[in-house]
Amino acid sequence: MEAMPYQSGRFLFTNPGAAVSGSIREYKNTTVESRILPKGVYQMRHAEILFAMSRKQWNATMADPVTATRNYSSSMILMYFFMHEDGKGDGHHLIQWMHGYRAAILSRRNDDLNALFKKHILRDRTYEELEQEIQDAMSKKGTRLEFSN
Repeated sequence: MEAMPYQSGRFLFTNPGAAVSGSIREYKNTTVESRILPKGVYQMRHAEILFAMSRKQWNATMADPVTATRNYSSSMILMYFFMHEDGKGDGHHLIQWMHGYRAAILSRRNDDLNALFKKHILRDRTYEELEQEIQDAMSKKGTRLEFSN
């Protein structure tokens, strides 16, 4: 939501990919620019790191503005990708994962969570393959990415 244009009390969702890319490029005007966008390439966190991060680990990163900014913007890119670019671009796999996750938590089947993630999010892809798909999708929207820790 942070990246979506807002006009006359309404969010505009006409081109979310361009909005996310524009939001990433806006970091050029911040004090963390040299660490976030060296040479115009966004240094995105590895997807595997973000997916494995606990709430406690996430909160601990808030003390460092560079890491906090990278976490938030990397997560924004991931959400955009899974909602608008992955599969048929309709968010189907993300929605199926969320439904499965909720059902597993409510029935206390926590052991199902990893299998659900592999089934709906990774879908026989390695993290490297997933990251390549994300790079390709964001490149078409005007944002060049490199993945790093």
